[in-house]
Amino acid sequence: INPNEYGAELCLNINDSSNALDLNLAIEIADYCRLKQREAKSIIDEVLTAIRPWKELATKYKISKAEQQRMEPAFISRDSF
Repeated sequence: INPNEYGAELCLNINDSSNALDLNLAIEIADYCRLKQREAKSIIDEVLTAIRPWKELATKYKISKAEQQRMEPAFISRDSF
């Protein structure tokens, strides 16, 4: 997973009509990935938990405040699904 501060949409469509950055969409198509919806939700939860402390980690590893501000849009919470 590579954060992209300029990302407003995905490069490829997730389904027949959408390339939206939408976790609900990812869950909807879980069966196409041979996952149950609960498995997809679990993976999403795991990733969101891993990235949640990104600012603290960036500070710990001395990433400048300017660089953190530049990358912040890539980490906007998308966990409302």
